[in-house]
Amino acid sequence: MTPTGTDPNLRHADPSDAAPKQAAGATPVAAPPDAVAPPAVAGAARRFQPLLIALAAALFAVAIVGVWQVVAAPRQAEAARHRLADGYHLVAGGYFSGSEHEEHRAGGVTEVRFRWDESVLHTFAFSLDNPGGHPVVVEEVSRDPGMFRIVDVEVSTPGGRRPFQPVEIAPGRHLVLVLTLRTEAPSGGPCARAWTETLLVRYTVLGVSRSEPVQTRQVIGFQVPGESC
Repeated sequence: MTPTGTDPNLRHADPSDAAPKQAAGATPVAAPPDAVAPPAVAGAARRFQPLLIALAAALFAVAIVGVWQVVAAPRQAEAARHRLADGYHLVAGGYFSGSEHEEHRAGGVTEVRFRWDESVLHTFAFSLDNPGGHPVVVEEVSRDPGMFRIVDVEVSTPGGRRPFQPVEIAPGRHLVLVLTLRTEAPSGGPCARAWTETLLVRYTVLGVSRSEPVQTRQVIGFQVPGESC
């Protein structure tokens, strides 16, 4: 008796039927191994590995240098430029001429003494020297308020005077400036004196603007007239 649901014409599959049969006498075929690089390729990769590492390190170093050149180098150059400019100084040279005045010498110091009278204009000409190794552009000569004011500045040249405007002084050269001064009202009685030996000079060197008190070689003095002076 045939079990219910079973076809008598069907044959149960033999598990051995699923594998392909190999012909008698044929060479056995090995199963393909997992993906493995051929020995020649693997050897070449090992040989080139140090070179690749060195190349990667070199590229990294080039990238670091590039970043430094873009970011750090300009900042360092700017800082160095400012340090050099901060150490730069101009020097007031010799006195050349001036309006009516007296010269007084004491202790190796010469004073160019003018009449202290607010109604009178005085002129004082002196040289401004650039002893450093870089050109400078003089932009302004001024004076702190008090005692006198600089009302005009001219540049003296072999061809005569010309109005002051920003002017360059080459390294090792000088510039002759003519100042027109007006004093304030005297702060004392007859024979009262006041003096100064510095002028404020604003200039540019190495692209950095500086303002520096420059000491004159001669003292600029003023005295109120009096019989006992």
